[in-house]
Amino acid sequence: MADPRLSPEAALALLKRGAEEILPEEELLEKLREGRPLTVKLGADPTRPDLHLATRWS
Repeated sequence: MADPRLSPEAALALLKRGAEEILPEEELLEKLREGRPLTVKLGADPTRPDLHLATRWS
């Protein structure tokens, strides 16, 4: 979990570490600026070598 004292931009930089891509990045930054907790969902397909992490930004 990101430190609540981080700026939205610093929180985004922390979330981007190790991530291949964040789509849409600008929408995530807007949600971080709202200061509300995010709901994160983990989807794993055991037949695939990669892992997909999604969040519901509502």
